[in-house]
Amino acid sequence: MSRSEMRWSGLDVDLESLSGLVEVFLKRRGFRIRKSCSLNGFEISTLPKAYNELSGVISVEIVGTSDSFEVTFSAKDDGRNMIRLGLLTQLFSGGFLIRKGLNRQEVIEKLEKEFREYLQQSVDWLSQTSRKGDRENRRLQT
Repeated sequence: MSRSEMRWSGLDVDLESLSGLVEVFLKRRGFRIRKSCSLNGFEISTLPKAYNELSGVISVEIVGTSDSFEVTFSAKDDGRNMIRLGLLTQLFSGGFLIRKGLNRQEVIEKLEKEFREYLQQSVDWLSQTSRKGDRENRRLQT
């Protein structure tokens, strides 16, 4: 399982809008998603589907407030299990399983890197949009 956490504070970011942008990211890559809301935040997870040899579930959790929040990306896939099994069965064509497991790990790492970049751009954009709205509201009040 691959897992990474990203934290932001001091920004005014609408977490519902951010969760919508996470949905867009996953849908553009062909995933079907399930989204749930709670008092703490949002969870967006993919339904199991083969994506570039990735057959597991991707889960993104957004927790906190608009001023201080954390986003956790986790990918559950059987790639590491395939590597272990391949090592055990190396004498009997286990090399295929090792290679397939390594390919899945590479796909997860690439997807996670793309997600982190997309998420940072999304947070930057949402915080700038929020600040612009605050300036306009102050101007209207005077």
